[in-house]
Amino acid sequence: MRWRLTSPLIGALGAGFLVAGGAYGFVDRGPDRVVFFAVGQGDATLLQSEGRSMLIDVGPAPPSGTPPVVGHLRAFGVDRVDAVLLSHPDADHVGGLEAVMKTSPDARVEVPACFRNDEKMLDVLDRAHLRASQVVWTDGEAGRFGAFAVQVRCHPWREGEDDNLGSMVVKVSEGAASLVTSGDAPAEEEADLLGTLDWSAEIVHFGHHGSKFSSTPAWLAAVHPAYGIVSCGRGNRYGHPAPQTLERARAQGIEVHRTDEEGDLEFDVAHGRFELAH
Repeated sequence: MRWRLTSPLIGALGAGFLVAGGAYGFVDRGPDRVVFFAVGQGDATLLQSEGRSMLIDVGPAPPSGTPPVVGHLRAFGVDRVDAVLLSHPDADHVGGLEAVMKTSPDARVEVPACFRNDEKMLDVLDRAHLRASQVVWTDGEAGRFGAFAVQVRCHPWREGEDDNLGSMVVKVSEGAASLVTSGDAPAEEEADLLGTLDWSAEIVHFGHHGSKFSSTPAWLAAVHPAYGIVSCGRGNRYGHPAPQTLERARAQGIEVHRTDEEGDLEFDVAHGRFELAH
């Protein structure tokens, strides 16, 4: 019989989702940092603090072979992760979950509550062989992951709509070192989120791989970042990042970095801010 989630909705961060857990995800504690993995046309972002590791999305899975996120974790010395946040059910964001859970069988997985009956999301969780107790359905919370304050916002989404509209939006911050990442959230969701939180951050992860339908001037002005990150595949068929998005970034003085051109992008917390590692 096919697996289904039956656990009740709980406040993930408020219930200790990002506070509890062993410090096993990263052998060398090293600096607190964020790494945007170059996983092709997809998203996978590693957050590390105080010896613990969390993934925000897990990238795609190829038709055969190992999902790229696994090799990137290994390259950064991560043998297990403590937590995974899934922004929405698109394959280029969730395809690597099964492989991640094989090496991290006790990791907790947080998912927007609006997708708790979504077939695509349930199939992904099913294939990853998650226990119901490991899955946290959230409408949006606030808490901590190591030294980082974490704020999660989830947008209302209804069956039949584009599931990008339900993307989880996450802000993490350690003093001035701060990041906002928004999955594939389109302009409509960005507009709805304006004014709900102080979105200002040093780094913005451009929504939907730099699509012209995300990262509006109003959203970029609200975040007012120094750096903008594009996660996309080399020569992708969508034309990401869109020229319009790059022009918006130039107009606001945002320094753009791209995984298709530069590979993994690592920012370490140093002197109270994020600094690009070279």
